[in-house]
Parts: sequence; structure tokens; C-alpha cells
Amino acid sequence: MLSMGSCAGKDKDPVKPRINHPPRIDSVEVIPGPVALFDSVTIICHAVDPDGDSLVYDWFSQTPLWIAGAPQKEYLYWTTSNERAVYYAGPASSASSVPMQVFARESVSGLQDGVAFRVQLKN
Repeated sequence: MLSMGSCAGKDKDPVKPRINHPPRIDSVEVIPGPVALFDSVTIICHAVDPDGDSLVYDWFSQTPLWIAGAPQKEYLYWTTSNERAVYYAGPASSASSVPMQVFARESVSGLQDGVAFRVQLKN
């Protein structure tokens, strides 16, 4: 006969599953500021993941801005760097700014946070 014994004194709470939290973008910084025709700025996405999971970044721009290293110039997926150079490639635009977006995404779960912002042009 098999005796089960007593569980008294053992941990009463079962193991809780790990809750995965999405990353959070705290800010986006454009350095040095308005970009002149045929010049560039650096954009830094300040993001954190509460669980310490590794992040990748997806970048999106519109003409006349080109994202450095982007094969299609206007979008770049799955980069491990939180900063990107962006070029004002022309032709000169009559707009004073161009919209962009960046998403910080957990590389395994896909949980993400995104933000839209504008890059000021110096015409």
C-alpha cells in the first residue's frame, strides 16, 4: 500500500506563471534637431522592458526622409539598435515636418509599444 503523506508545512501557494509585460517607449529623441536637405539626424528610441526581455525595433518614415540601412529607404524591421540615422534625401519639401513611427518589440513574444512623431525639416 502506498502512503501519500501529509503536505502540512509545505508551500501553500502553487507556482505562479510568469506574466510577460509589453515594452514601454519613454521618449524619442531627434538629434541635432531640424534636418537640412542632404543632411541627417540621429533618432534615439528610449524604451524599456519591465521583464528585461531583449527588444528589436521597427522604423517607418515617409518621403523625403530615408532611414539609413533600410533596403526600401522608408521602413526597416527587426533592428537591434535603438537608434537610427535618417537622411533628408530631397527633393526639397514644402512641408515643415515629416511623420515617422518606431516600434519597440520583444523579439520572442512580439509584445510591442509604438510611437508616432515628426522630424522637423529645415527648408
